[in-house]
Amino acid sequence: MDSRAFKILEKALKGTKLELRSMSLVGANRQPLIDFLLNKNQLRSISLSYNPQLGGSGITELVHHLPSSITEIGLVDCGFGDVGATALLDWI
Repeated sequence: MDSRAFKILEKALKGTKLELRSMSLVGANRQPLIDFLLNKNQLRSISLSYNPQLGGSGITELVHHLPSSITEIGLVDCGFGDVGATALLDWI
C-alpha cells in the first residue's frame, strides 16, 4: 500500500472505529482499504457513509475483507442497492 493511503487510513482510525465518511471510495482506491483491514482484529466499527460511488460492487468486495470483530457498519448514502444489501446479509 502506498504511504499516502496508509497515512490517511491511520488518521481515520480512532481506537476501535474507522471513520471513512465522504472519502470518495471508488474503484482502485478500495485496494488500500482492503490491505489496511487485514490484521485489524481490534476494529469494532467502520463508517463508509457518504461514499455514493462505492455502490454494490464496492460493498460486496469490502465485506469479504472485514474483520470478524466488526459489530457496526455505517452505510448511509453508499448507493449499494440490492447487490450490496445481499452481500451484507450474507456477511451477517
